[in-house]
Amino acid sequence: MSLYSSLTFLTLLASGSTSSSSKSAASTYFSFALLALVVGGGYYFLMVKPRQRAMNQQKQIIDAFQPGDEVITIGGIVGIIDHINDDRVWLEISPGVTIEIVRQALKSQVTHGIDDYAESSESSSGDVDSGENDSDSDSSMDDNSSGAKE
Repeated sequence: MSLYSSLTFLTLLASGSTSSSSKSAASTYFSFALLALVVGGGYYFLMVKPRQRAMNQQKQIIDAFQPGDEVITIGGIVGIIDHINDDRVWLEISPGVTIEIVRQALKSQVTHGIDDYAESSESSSGDVDSGENDSDSDSSMDDNSSGAKE
């Protein structure tokens, strides 16, 4: 909307004119305001509200951590919580090695240990190829990997 049309509408509104042009201008501004309200409400409920809900859920997860819990940080560091301060957490990442991080850097609790992961990956691998047929593919790769282009 231009400044001229806004001033025209305000002038017509102030003069009390009831002509059809002022009614159409009023309905145009009303529909614009309604559209802006619908778009703004849609943006709030589709973008802002879900993000707030996710942030509150993450805060509840972080607040529930106790010393002794095995956790993952947002940087991918896995450790056991040694002790917790108001906004700091001390993680033992290996025996005798403790690091201090901010509490908000915690991501989630580890659901299984490393030993459990190793056992599950070994059992799910099934029949593993012994590598007997690898010599054929290696020799063909050696022929093609001379590096010289013809």
